[in-house]
Amino acid sequence: MGPSCPHRHDALRSVSIGGKVVEAVPTIEQYTWEGSILDCSIGESATAVLPSTFIQQAAGLTFDMRGPSWLDTAGAPMFTYYEEPEDSSRALLVRKPFLQKFLVEHNLELIVWHWYERMQLRDDYHQGQHPYVESNVIARLGADMNVRQGTPQRTERDLE
Repeated sequence: MGPSCPHRHDALRSVSIGGKVVEAVPTIEQYTWEGSILDCSIGESATAVLPSTFIQQAAGLTFDMRGPSWLDTAGAPMFTYYEEPEDSSRALLVRKPFLQKFLVEHNLELIVWHWYERMQLRDDYHQGQHPYVESNVIARLGADMNVRQGTPQRTERDLE
């Protein structure tokens, strides 16, 4: 048995979010099977998004290649991977009743943190500070399926 994969999310971990320490675990795992480099049987890499190991184990989900989907213990699909043809857009769809029940049973909320930064780089990149913008917002989804959005925050420096 080799080392565990660092991208496998199977347990709650203490993390700092907005200055508070909470127990959290990522909800998804991204999987890529490398094509044309390590596996010459496929020309391009194959990718998928799947429920995290934490969710799969806690809910007793099993994988079904026909979806691809993840089935509950009764064999009903709870998650389905969806991808737009000829596009890089993809999603992991989940049944609302399953998500509500899971959040209640495990006393959890979904937290989404949208963050980005931009910096204008010039020829003198290594000298001094450059115009910079950082923006973020946090939102929570509870078992009641209501989204609670935090206050957007923006930091600017040397904008012209």
